[in-house]
Amino acid sequence: MALTSCPVCRNRISDRATACPRCGHPSSVFNQRAVELPSSVLIPDRRWTQKLQPNGHRLWLIALTLAACVMSPWTPDFAMWMGIAFLALSIGTFVPGVKRISQRLLKLNPSQPWRLRGRILTFGMLGITLVALGMGKSQAVKGTVSAVSEDRSHIPSGKDKSAVSETKQNETPLKNELPKPQPDLSQIRLANARVVSLIQEANRALELKEFDTAKLKIADALVVPNADQLYEAKKLGSQVTFVTDLNAVREWILELPDALFQQLKPDGPVPQSLQTGHPILDQRLAEIIKTELPQIIKIRKQRDKEELNAQKAEEKRAVDSIPRVVVDKARLTTFVSPANGLKMQMLIVTLRNIGAIPIRVVDADIVALDATGNVISETNYTIYAKFDVEPGLTPGRSFTTRQGEGFIIPTFGVGPWAKSVKVRITEVLEQSDI
Repeated sequence: MALTSCPVCRNRISDRATACPRCGHPSSVFNQRAVELPSSVLIPDRRWTQKLQPNGHRLWLIALTLAACVMSPWTPDFAMWMGIAFLALSIGTFVPGVKRISQRLLKLNPSQPWRLRGRILTFGMLGITLVALGMGKSQAVKGTVSAVSEDRSHIPSGKDKSAVSETKQNETPLKNELPKPQPDLSQIRLANARVVSLIQEANRALELKEFDTAKLKIADALVVPNADQLYEAKKLGSQVTFVTDLNAVREWILELPDALFQQLKPDGPVPQSLQTGHPILDQRLAEIIKTELPQIIKIRKQRDKEELNAQKAEEKRAVDSIPRVVVDKARLTTFVSPANGLKMQMLIVTLRNIGAIPIRVVDADIVALDATGNVISETNYTIYAKFDVEPGLTPGRSFTTRQGEGFIIPTFGVGPWAKSVKVRITEVLEQSDI
């Protein structure tokens, strides 16, 4: 038995072997005499002359792939570029100019087409996966960086930083808060006793007219830990704050209803309905009323006068916005109709605008009466009308119906004749809508 070389992978094999155990090349082209053929004949491509270890030639690819996946949360660009490289090399295996370089870098064996295609597809899918992983992680990192930058943009600089740090120190997340221990009954009683003591001290300060000291005592009472009887402290605190604020008392007196305001007297006590219930505070309130009441009376009178004038002005505007007219004179004239020669009666009226706006339409009920006062006819008639483009009857002006243009009493030339006429205004309009 002699040894010969596989013309594809250069593996030393027996000349009696049916195929190369390494690459599977059939032995039909082997040198049957165990004479090695020239390398230029047996091996057209020297890329496969080196001896390869099983599975060892792709360990570096596996190591790089695992490193890219593990480091993607911190360095997503590495995974993305690794994927791009795998995709480029997989595509390069089909490009004639770079086909051999791509196959060599990926350690592909061109003598096994079915295995070659499977590995190219594997590298392509691996490249797509790494690119997607890298791009996704990169977008997440960019979003986190932009959120942090936005938060930092709201942080004040200079002296405000200390205030912000103090605020953050005082803020405690709810999830980290520990339940506060509930005080026992003895602690609550001691706290309420402390509140009562501080209120007594505040009352003694009020008796000495030391209002600022009383405020401090009341403020201390309101912050006593574990105290639950703070009603008296809150009530006294609001009363002291009120009577010591001159502007607040003055505004309160100014806005009192008339019935209560009339009860205030410069030299008298505070009315029962307005007392605070604390003698020192009521005395202080009476002193303010005595000092400020004369001036407040003047202010209220002036305010009432202005309100009355405003009300009158509003009423006048409302009246002036209504068109008004009166009939100064209404008389009957006789004329002969040129159409049929009948003798007829015509109404001539004189109108006067007593309102504040122009008038363009006046309707009236015209009632004709005979000598005994009986109604001959009653008709609603427009006794004055102008187009909107015309001035109309302006305020203070009068209008008299022209001869021959008045209202004709409907006697039809046979009587009875009207002896008098009544004109009742029914509608006055500022616009004629024509």
